[in-house]
Amino acid sequence: MNFFEILLINRVLASRNVPKESGVHFHVSTKVKSEGVCVIFHIDSNDDGLCSKDEIRPDYLVFYSSPKMCIATIIELKGCESKSQEHGVRQIVAFKKKLRAAIAAHLPRKMKVNIQGILLTPYNSQVPLKLILREQESGFNICSVQCGQKAELYRYVTQLISPRTKEDPKEKLPYEKEEFNWIEKVIVGKADVKKFNPTFFNSVRYSEADSVYASYDIGGIHVSLFTDNSNAKINVGKKDTALIDKLKGELGAFDFSKHFEFSKSED
Repeated sequence: MNFFEILLINRVLASRNVPKESGVHFHVSTKVKSEGVCVIFHIDSNDDGLCSKDEIRPDYLVFYSSPKMCIATIIELKGCESKSQEHGVRQIVAFKKKLRAAIAAHLPRKMKVNIQGILLTPYNSQVPLKLILREQESGFNICSVQCGQKAELYRYVTQLISPRTKEDPKEKLPYEKEEFNWIEKVIVGKADVKKFNPTFFNSVRYSEADSVYASYDIGGIHVSLFTDNSNAKINVGKKDTALIDKLKGELGAFDFSKHFEFSKSED
């Protein structure tokens, strides 16, 4: 499996409410589900090949896509120690380089993904501002966000940030029991390691080095996603026209369907 396949199969979280680490944690308001797709990946997790044992890595990656833009926000949770926070910045920067290389290798060139970072710490922490501003000068924005125990990051992961971005404390954001929209539910249901829809699989030029192949079970029907530098394709098994129409409609609600080529085939 390659970088994006590992993310989709092993690392996607079934909630936008992450557990506490280093005394802080965060969530993202359910308001986001009406705007597009927002899912969280746990990066500092099992040794499954996403990062080598010697690589420094952050805690989470939040992927947000709306009709306006795609944003990948790298998030590291740290305590109050200044050295720990400086290391947190280095963790974010190291993963930014890895993510940028994976995007260039596996996703269509026309897909522009904005990468940014958040260093999440308790109140009264010493912010490594010099390191953060040095990264800003190079074109990479990291924002230090301080909170009590739990931070709401909706405003940070749905827009392009800078080191001085602040939330609006007066803004009241919704938290609904139903966290995800239909497309998000498919993604957080996790992809399958198996390469379903063999007719479709054999028709694309799949290579682990420069493409992504992920399969999903939607109501007992296998749906496969394929991307490389030139294409983004979705194939539906059992020649199910109704499911293709459903996918086009759900993706079209956020103006996403125009980015995909749809097809149907027997499993």
